[in-house]
Amino acid sequence: MVAGWSHTFSGLQERGLITGFAYITANGVSQPVTGPFVNECASGAASPQLQGIVAAAAAPEAPTSFDLWGTKLITLHHGNSCFMAVPTRSTGGGSNDGIVAVKAPNGVLLASFNKPTLPTIALTAVQEAAAAAFKRKRSPGDEGER
Repeated sequence: MVAGWSHTFSGLQERGLITGFAYITANGVSQPVTGPFVNECASGAASPQLQGIVAAAAAPEAPTSFDLWGTKLITLHHGNSCFMAVPTRSTGGGSNDGIVAVKAPNGVLLASFNKPTLPTIALTAVQEAAAAAFKRKRSPGDEGER
């Protein structure tokens, strides 16, 4: 695990680009967990809903829509390493948060976002933050090192 991965995501949250984040690995949930993910990870394991999102992030095709936090979300983007969904309507007191899931070493990073952050801005910010947080430091002798 890369030390301090959460610092990058805390910065996005402080700037208002995301409303929360969680890193789900095969070993469980890495701390810290913030925003709407706190209740979904209260037991130290991801809720079945979050486990479904983690599985969808790794699948060749994402579901076109799903329910999360009492809200119906529709998938707007699904690529090789990430997926993003936005709320379409509340199903009764639900959240207005969208979600970005990005594959990371040993797991999937989840980030929630809300208006006024545009979905494309959230997706780009989370992808860049994940790349920065998990960037492997090169060692002498790595391919291409001189």
